[in-house]
Amino acid sequence: MTGQLPIRARLTLWYSTVLALCLVAFAVMLWFSLRESLTSSKHAELEERIRSLQMVLAEQSGESGVSNETLREELNEFSSALPSDFSIHLSDSSGSSLFRTKAAQKGRAVERDEVIQAGGHKYHIKMAVSLEAVDEILLRLGRILLFSIPFAVLAASLGGYW
Repeated sequence: MTGQLPIRARLTLWYSTVLALCLVAFAVMLWFSLRESLTSSKHAELEERIRSLQMVLAEQSGESGVSNETLREELNEFSSALPSDFSIHLSDSSGSSLFRTKAAQKGRAVERDEVIQAGGHKYHIKMAVSLEAVDEILLRLGRILLFSIPFAVLAASLGGYW
């Protein structure tokens, strides 16, 4: 059937197909690259927050006779400075929960479990950060690409045929 089309239409069809494939490949690489970059930044942010929490625990646990209530107050102050997409659960070596934020994780999240020594005490830290904002950005980008690529191919095809 393509043998019946004029050369102008066949060339336009060929170039439009190649352009569409190139744009789709570019969009896929862009989407995955952005996802990796944003997820890596969340991992780095989580690592930084855990190190900060370790310093707070080391300072508080280093003081002799510090009570669990004082520790909870410090952790409450620490967690109030965190973005709302973070959650913390801290327990002692026996597994008793010392502190937990009320933030509920929805959807995907990056989590870290660490056991640390501070001031002669052993603590188990479980910290997580939601990837909901990352997923929202990726969804928005996906929609933009999904609607703009066909328009770009159509515009290029009409211009090429003309």
